[in-house]
Amino acid sequence: SDEAVRISAPVIAIANIVVLARLALAIAVVAPEIWIDVVPGLAAGFVLGGIGVALLWRHYDTSDAPPMPAVRNPAAMKVSIVFGLLYGGVLLAAAWLRDLAGPSGLYAVALVSGLTDVDAITLSSLRLHDLGQVTAGMVAITVAIAVLSNNAFKLGMAALSGGRALALRCAGPMGAAMAGLVLGLFLPRFV
Repeated sequence: SDEAVRISAPVIAIANIVVLARLALAIAVVAPEIWIDVVPGLAAGFVLGGIGVALLWRHYDTSDAPPMPAVRNPAAMKVSIVFGLLYGGVLLAAAWLRDLAGPSGLYAVALVSGLTDVDAITLSSLRLHDLGQVTAGMVAITVAIAVLSNNAFKLGMAALSGGRALALRCAGPMGAAMAGLVLGLFLPRFV
């Protein structure tokens, strides 16, 4: 329905840009020495995506908001075990493919694993950097590929679950975030 699209689009767009802030924070904690190599892309994506969210939010009337749904504990043991297995699998695949195919192998893992999760490939690439197997620039590109892949997947899921109307409402802020990420990642390298 139109109401569901109107309510869902800002939530999806906000969740999308929160991922960028969460990744910047994780990188600052895990690998502060390379944070400056990755943060321009994440920050630009966050800012442009935030502008897109603000423009989308203008059409949202909070007086008609439905009640909040019940939520489960996100730190449940099952979720933790699944993430641990996913992280281990992505780390193994990233290291193996990087050895086999160089940076393009790592980027391929980022493209595929980013479809559903950006955290595992981000942490895996940070671990490979810590081991001296990849450069800070490679980590930045890996994270960007994973985020772009994840955004494309989310936009596709929005289209499948909410139809064309939802995808179109989400496309603006998500597209702005992706454009900011790419500009923020590559523009400093050419200036």
